[in-house]
Amino acid sequence: MSSKAVKQAIMNGDKAFKQFFKGLSKFPRYKKKRKQDVKCYFPKNNKTDWTVERHRVKVPTIGWIRLKEYGYIPKNATVKSGTVYQRAGRYFVSVLCELEEMATKLALNAVGLGIDLGVKDFATRSDGIVHENINKTIKVKKIEKRLKREQRS
Repeated sequence: MSSKAVKQAIMNGDKAFKQFFKGLSKFPRYKKKRKQDVKCYFPKNNKTDWTVERHRVKVPTIGWIRLKEYGYIPKNATVKSGTVYQRAGRYFVSVLCELEEMATKLALNAVGLGIDLGVKDFATRSDGIVHENINKTIKVKKIEKRLKREQRS
């Protein structure tokens, strides 16, 4: 186990006592190791500690863990630390990531844009583009009808 993991547990206890003395929370309870869900904190000490691939993540001292779905952890993010915990017999990974700032360019228009909200169409722009109301589509109407039927029974 990493020394930073033990330090994190001490920091969590310190934070709990500080919140108690400020009057923000109750006195922290002692929680037995056997009576709670397992929780482990893993910091990133070097580059190869937390490696993220398509459907799996590499956790230090544990190894590769398969993810249920792809895309929860962004590819361009650098993982700072993570927590592996067990709840109801299932294991979960919580990851702290750092994303690079993406510079967004704003297109400056000299011409203004007017929007008219209507009853028939959701919105009509001054350049002639009409946006339809997505709640009036046939698929949504069918789903709402089914929901009403299910709620009645």
